[in-house]
Amino acid sequence: MCSVPDIITTDEIRAWDRFTLKQNGWTGTELMDQAALALANHWESRHPKGTRVLICSGMGGNGGDGLAVGRILADRAYKISVWLSESPDPQSDTGIQLHRLNEASSVKVISANQVPDPREYDTLIDALRGSGTSRPAEGLLKDQIDWINHSRLPVFSLDLPSGMPGQIPFSQSWTIVRATETLCLDPIKLNLLLPESAPWRGKVTRIPFSLSTHFRPSNTLATINRAPDLAALLPARPRFMHKGTAGHALLVAGSGKYPGAAWLCAEACARAGAGRTTLSSTESVWNNRPAHLPEIIKHLNGTDTPSVVPDVHTYHSVAIGPGIGTASVTASVFGALLKKASRTSTPLILDADALNILSQHPKWMGHIPEGSILTPHLLEFDRLTGTHNSSWERLATLQKLATERGWIVVLKNAFTFMSNAEGELFLTARGNTALARGGSGDMLTGILAAIMARGASPEATARIATWLLGRAAECAAKNYGEEGLLQTEILQHLPQAFTDLHVFSGSDEFFGYF
Repeated sequence: MCSVPDIITTDEIRAWDRFTLKQNGWTGTELMDQAALALANHWESRHPKGTRVLICSGMGGNGGDGLAVGRILADRAYKISVWLSESPDPQSDTGIQLHRLNEASSVKVISANQVPDPREYDTLIDALRGSGTSRPAEGLLKDQIDWINHSRLPVFSLDLPSGMPGQIPFSQSWTIVRATETLCLDPIKLNLLLPESAPWRGKVTRIPFSLSTHFRPSNTLATINRAPDLAALLPARPRFMHKGTAGHALLVAGSGKYPGAAWLCAEACARAGAGRTTLSSTESVWNNRPAHLPEIIKHLNGTDTPSVVPDVHTYHSVAIGPGIGTASVTASVFGALLKKASRTSTPLILDADALNILSQHPKWMGHIPEGSILTPHLLEFDRLTGTHNSSWERLATLQKLATERGWIVVLKNAFTFMSNAEGELFLTARGNTALARGGSGDMLTGILAAIMARGASPEATARIATWLLGRAAECAAKNYGEEGLLQTEILQHLPQAFTDLHVFSGSDEFFGYF
């Protein structure tokens, strides 16, 4: 496919398979062969000939893929054994794959009632169950998964670790294969993007798979933010533009305790192309102004904590929250600012302490204008909306909050989901662990303020800004690595992220730090 497919339901994935079969005139067995070829090619590029491989195969489509992979690898001089969970229907696609495998005399087939000796193998391919899993493993399947998890072999799961469903909630008590690596065929399954999958999924490798490009799913779980789409949404920079036409952003950020938050936010805003950036902050912050940021316009709002309410209607974007603290005087200033914005219907960008104050004064949410952007991380989101027991609950609340209030809500995490006012989910998959530090949200707020000031819609602003920050972190990590990377070094790579936004194609997208 020419681009990374969106996140869709497992029912839609099956419909896509059927559509492809009809479009290409293939049988189900031929579709399995295509999937197996993509998987086997990836495998061969990373493992030497002669590797002793145990393939654990179920009776469904995932098992058929595993059997086809085994046959291909056997033809390529790998030593293949197959452990069946049960014998498939001989007339099924999986049964046909087993018959073809049996014709390869070099492959050893182990029946379900036998138990392999893990010392006879170098690695294991898990193809017991796929994305159609809907309930906890039990009986023989549970026993086989337990055996895999105790085998001490490197485990490579096809599409999903067996026992993990593709999209529905599952409990941490479920018996699931602990994969060393998950080789996920397009499209990526939702559950691999959620924290609940972390104990089992291992490294996740996306395996591009050419299903029909003419299929149009009717139920998309989340739209992936792709560079070509976002570049088209970013306001152009015409040759005769000037600072007045590039937008004026107001940032209410920083306090005596958190001066760095203000300057990270301000530098991100200036680097993201705002024509003018005004920082409304305290005297203690301004006394520590970095020498390399002379272009930031000064607005003094207090001595050590913000205590002056700035006008908001004269700016093209207004962002509030990074490092302002939650002191009572600051909370009063924030409440007054919300009322000003409400009277003039000025959309706001709210992050960090603005959200923490809001969680202490929930009635103030009624003053936040439609079109505003809220950017909580998981803890801030739960403070604002209540405790959640799972990511699935949190995503549902995300959509509900955005639709009821008419906001854009950005839920920051390793994979960032955002909802627009219509409840549509968007996914930003760029970034890495360098962003798992204080200051990342401050930078995002500044980028958001700049993109909105330049004239982008709130939805486009959120989609573009999260992509840019994630890509800047990837660029910086190429030079510094992820562990020792400073946030200021990420900012230095923001210009490269803008360049990549304009030159990347849809096929360049991937799933960030997997």
